[in-house]
Amino acid sequence: SDMVPSRLMTASLALVLLTWCPTFALKFIQPKPAGHRVVRNLQGYGSTGRVQIARFATVGLESEVGARTSIEKKAAFMDWLEQNGVQSDTAEVGRADASRGSGMGIRLKKKVGKGDKVVAVPLQLCMTVETARSSAVGPLLENFDGWTGATGIIAAQLLFEKSQGARSKFFPWIELLPPARTPGALELPLFGGMAGVDKCSTRPIKDLEDEVTEDFEWLSEQEEVSLLSADLEAWRWAVGIVLSRSFFVHGGTCLAPLVDFANHDPANLREISGGFVGIPPFAKKAVCIFSDRPFAAGEELTVNYGRRSGACYLEEYGFVPPNDLDENCLVELVFGLDEKDRFFDDKADVLEQQELDMSASFDLGFGSEADPDMVQFLRLSCLKGADAFLLEPVFSNELWGFMSYPVSEENERAVGNLVLSRCRTALATLRAEEADEPSQGLGPAVISVRQGEIRALQATVSWWTRDLELLNLKQYYQERRLKELNLDKEWSPEDGQTESSFSGGRAPGNVDWS
Repeated sequence: SDMVPSRLMTASLALVLLTWCPTFALKFIQPKPAGHRVVRNLQGYGSTGRVQIARFATVGLESEVGARTSIEKKAAFMDWLEQNGVQSDTAEVGRADASRGSGMGIRLKKKVGKGDKVVAVPLQLCMTVETARSSAVGPLLENFDGWTGATGIIAAQLLFEKSQGARSKFFPWIELLPPARTPGALELPLFGGMAGVDKCSTRPIKDLEDEVTEDFEWLSEQEEVSLLSADLEAWRWAVGIVLSRSFFVHGGTCLAPLVDFANHDPANLREISGGFVGIPPFAKKAVCIFSDRPFAAGEELTVNYGRRSGACYLEEYGFVPPNDLDENCLVELVFGLDEKDRFFDDKADVLEQQELDMSASFDLGFGSEADPDMVQFLRLSCLKGADAFLLEPVFSNELWGFMSYPVSEENERAVGNLVLSRCRTALATLRAEEADEPSQGLGPAVISVRQGEIRALQATVSWWTRDLELLNLKQYYQERRLKELNLDKEWSPEDGQTESSFSGGRAPGNVDWS
């Protein structure tokens, strides 16, 4: 019995040693937020046309400790990271590659192998919705439900910390953030002055200006607005910073120091991901960058910002990735329940049960099949006529799952016709805008968005046109249900069953059912 504690301790130590490695991490890629949303799906990229723009360090930022050189600011930032538990012995902030402009990026201090954890920033050092609500600015955000969502909440914390100057815990980091309209670093449609941005996409990019303004007006009416110490211009700057430098990890939007300097490389296969720092069972959540290939010392460490529409890139990062490849061409369309639908309430209940909104945005483009989430949503939206029996309460727990598969030929045709109608309308609008506003007066990013969306719409029209021609080859709900009940076959004597086997051996009655 005296040996029990010792054995337990030995076993625990062995477990730790078996599961721990010098760069321990549980790696996983967080899924992108679902298409369904109430507010804008604001989630952070950087290039104009085909040239990737690097993250810029602030030049001439006002400081309570006096003017400091960029080298001094960078050194102070790296010291601050180390003091706060950031794994940064492998990487540092430095000059970006020439192909990404003359801005800032992350450079490696020593060589790394493929799959190595190069950067790990503890989640507790990042700005998130949770940290904002628990910060000094929390009372102002108690009832905030603005268009900008999580982006606006984090922007409020950023503004408050900026107002504190050198007293802020985040000062060494904030001191490196670029001011608004910094060429190549923080040039967003949000700040205005980008010609043609309101007519280049199905996505209402221009509306973001009004939505950000509306959120600021709401905040300005609150008693605690003094916590921000900011005007509308400063608010736009903060939203722009969070918009263009945050990532989605651990189930939410996160603005992470050092990680926010990572530049985009379409050839890179790695995205910013969630992970852990420390030794289990005491490991803590972190925002991590893992290398997608071996790197030599001195190389720039890049990441992939993910697959999104060019309009989304332009709105949130101020640049558009190359669309010379078909898979890079995407267009965003919004679909929603028809409030005039006699079954609107029933369908709304189904979506509410799944914690989904009444409308949803989806990216369409080149691909071997349609977005299954979009098709599932549209099958429910188009449910009517003989298929409406599925809306009965008896099916409530299974209905959403049923929508993952074809319901009926009528329903499937309605879905296809709806998508085709929306695509053809959008295509006609974009072509008309292209004719009315020649490319000469537009920037390369705006032109790229419009051309990419036209190609994506054309591809979508082709796909759904072919799909409508093949409706008779699909298996629908009724057929699937009969198969589940083993009732999809006609009876014949060769099946080895007699008539009496279907009646339990009873003699047939003499009732005339004719």
